[in-house]
Amino acid sequence: MKKRGILAIALLGVTLVFSGCKKNDEINFETYSRYKDVDTTKYVTLGSYKDIKVSVDTFDVTDTDIEKKIHDVQLKNSTYVKNDDRPISKGDKVKIQMTGTIDGKENDGFKSDNFEFVYGNGEYVMDGFTDNLAGMYAGENAKFSITIPSTFSEKAFVGKEATFQVLIKSVEQHVIPEMNDEFVQKISDSKTVEEYKEGLIPTIKQEKLEEIKKDKKTGAWKIVSDASEISGYPEGAVEKKSKELEEKVKVMAMVNNMELEDYVKNYYGVTFEEYVKLVLKQEMLLDAIGRAEKITLSEKEYEESLTEYAKKYGYNTNEEFVKAVGEETVKEALLWDKVQAFIAEQVTIEE
Repeated sequence: MKKRGILAIALLGVTLVFSGCKKNDEINFETYSRYKDVDTTKYVTLGSYKDIKVSVDTFDVTDTDIEKKIHDVQLKNSTYVKNDDRPISKGDKVKIQMTGTIDGKENDGFKSDNFEFVYGNGEYVMDGFTDNLAGMYAGENAKFSITIPSTFSEKAFVGKEATFQVLIKSVEQHVIPEMNDEFVQKISDSKTVEEYKEGLIPTIKQEKLEEIKKDKKTGAWKIVSDASEISGYPEGAVEKKSKELEEKVKVMAMVNNMELEDYVKNYYGVTFEEYVKLVLKQEMLLDAIGRAEKITLSEKEYEESLTEYAKKYGYNTNEEFVKAVGEETVKEALLWDKVQAFIAEQVTIEE
């Protein structure tokens, strides 16, 4: 599947339609920003974004950071335990034997003696397959049919009926260890949970510094974003963005077999409402800094970046990429990208 746009678009999930432009026009925020008719400085208080010195002491470690680190440690030490006494539940590792037929003929792509997957962690085989296994126990058999959906990779089969014969060979429950004194004594030199949490702080700070070293553009932008504040939003902006993002995020949530709120919480660590406001904050910050620094793209820069991103995201030609995403949307996103590159240039890492 081709990715539907460059990094900024993928992260923010945003596409809008703008008025047309002449080929040789300078590409700037005054023409191509979706906020071209809004004074974003009325809503944005910019943090310092020049001459940024970064070291381990730059970073604050929040309770959320610590809880996330602890959760990662718990997952790393989690196990799967065979459990035949309860039905398949979300997070269980399930092993099945299956045979699938189309037009009465067995299909090798639907045949396996030991197909293993984690139930509830996205779809497998095809959309709707795992739904038919809900409530089953190890040792049980099921027979069901699915009309092959448009999302299936083999387009020649779309719309046909596939019939499956499935045996649940085993169900293993995902067991995550409880975070208590006994557990931390097993995995560390700490004696208590509080002592262990305190010991995580230097590690988390160093990890944040290493992340910036690996990806200065993303890391530097996060520092500037965290240091900036939003005092409000243009009239109707939250409602409009909420509706726009809801449609997009629902699709991603459905693909991952999750509810919208669960998906956003899992991937972004916030509620959907907070996510909407976070997206708006990023957009307005990009606009405010872009205008303040008079950041522009020359036609040459545009063409070079366009070629790079079209190739990166799997398009054969620049024209195909622009047609899929939209010329004005691409230009705005490339302006955003240049703002982030400008911010990255302001960072000096101090060991």
